[in-house]
Amino acid sequence: MTETKQTVSRRSFVGGVAAFGFACSALGQLCGCAGGAPKKDEKDGKEKASGSGLQKVVIVYPQSAKSFDPVNRWDGWFTERNGLTETLATFDKQMNIIPLLATEWKNIDPLKWEFTLRKGVKFQSGKEVDAQAVKKSIERALAKNPQGPKKSKLAGVEAQGSDKIIFTTSKPVATFPGEIAEPLFGIVDVDVVDKDPSHSGTGPYMGDNVSSLETFTLKANENYWQGKPAIPTVEVRHVADASARAMGIKSGEAHVAANLAAIDLKTMKADKKYTVLQTESVRTVLMFCNNKGELLKDPALRKAMSLATDRKTLCENLLGGNLAANATPFPNYLSYTKAVSSKADKFDVEKAKKILKDAGYADSDGDGILEKDGKKLEFTLAYYSSRAELVSLAPALQDAYKKIGIAIKPQLFENVDTIFYSGNFDLILYNTTSLGNGDPTYFMNLYLNSKGSENAGKYANPKVDEIIERMNSEFDQKRRFAMAQDVLSMLIQDCPNVYIGNPVINVVEAKGVQGYKLLPVDYQGVTHELR
Repeated sequence: MTETKQTVSRRSFVGGVAAFGFACSALGQLCGCAGGAPKKDEKDGKEKASGSGLQKVVIVYPQSAKSFDPVNRWDGWFTERNGLTETLATFDKQMNIIPLLATEWKNIDPLKWEFTLRKGVKFQSGKEVDAQAVKKSIERALAKNPQGPKKSKLAGVEAQGSDKIIFTTSKPVATFPGEIAEPLFGIVDVDVVDKDPSHSGTGPYMGDNVSSLETFTLKANENYWQGKPAIPTVEVRHVADASARAMGIKSGEAHVAANLAAIDLKTMKADKKYTVLQTESVRTVLMFCNNKGELLKDPALRKAMSLATDRKTLCENLLGGNLAANATPFPNYLSYTKAVSSKADKFDVEKAKKILKDAGYADSDGDGILEKDGKKLEFTLAYYSSRAELVSLAPALQDAYKKIGIAIKPQLFENVDTIFYSGNFDLILYNTTSLGNGDPTYFMNLYLNSKGSENAGKYANPKVDEIIERMNSEFDQKRRFAMAQDVLSMLIQDCPNVYIGNPVINVVEAKGVQGYKLLPVDYQGVTHELR
């Protein structure tokens, strides 16, 4: 779980620039023809700089937010990643919880936590960040985003003096510092955020031209508490296509590109013009199965698909190592994942076929598709293009499941949210965070609890629910991780979804650019150290 930098030999990129021009005409997402390209010096074609630093850094991301308000669904992830907002606590590269806007905290009793605020911090609006301001910001998050109270179990927020906040939870929450590090709890000036959200946070950057969420510019917060940022302007662009993002940085139109495909990473690692940052993430790529579906409610069918998934080949060969093979949601290096590794599903096509046969599925008409009670095993597989690995995995899984008599029809969506939350799907390929609070309870509460807001497949196991509830109030980490092991064992047995692997996330910086912050959980990115 370390961040590595690799820089190696120069390559010609004339072909890349030409290809990029084609991508611009086809996608209209990135080049100067779409507007907003960095201004070039007529002499050498490079962006003009003040002294030795760039005037502007252009960053291309595969996703975009719906707003600049951290409480709006998952938009806090984007506002924090782009340097607009900050939380009381955050994470380091090893996923340890560390201070940010708070300097320290302590557990007063099972239901109370005391946080001490950092002095000298101001909102981008110019107002002082004190206990009353933080109280109002947290209360706003609780009122506007249902994830806030569900995850934190906060029942009350009290300001004591100018620098103390007392949090009271309705139940013991052992992972509370990690819960309050969730980006939806980004501290904002409540008097400003509703009318001007991009100027309401405490981060190193604030809004400049923010009329569009597809392409916008941010300017340095000169009063930032950790010091004035080195780069005056950051431009953020949404470019869904991974090859277009790669072409953007190869052409010089972009300076930082996130989540590139393996084929582009391979060439960039061999080129001294780029610095490649990589880290095994605390995200998981999985295939949600509709556990309420007429056929997919059968655990035998789901288990057969899991066994027919050749994770090693998919992750290492198809995706070039951009995914670490894993049949559970949590990274392989964690103790509770290691403990169940021998039980986790291994690739075995013959075993998958036998399970289906024993469950009564047969190909009665010889068309290669199994059926039962007159119903063929034919399913749609929804996926979206902003995660490059899903685009490659969808047809590969279609081929894999055909070998065991299951017909898959991939369906590309710009956004799968509608079917995800409505339950109107068979299968969905998905990429999500598993350790957002640094603890397995994050994923378990959201995706495995029968009442979890992100439990799209409607998995329900009362024993799993009961263990998760006990984990939430268990302050002893060793005992909590032992319970996580029990949940994983049940998950392997029930097989509600098919887990494929943990993404190895990446960011590429152009030569001379440095300071983008890449963590296993992708909350951060743009910091005052970007230069």
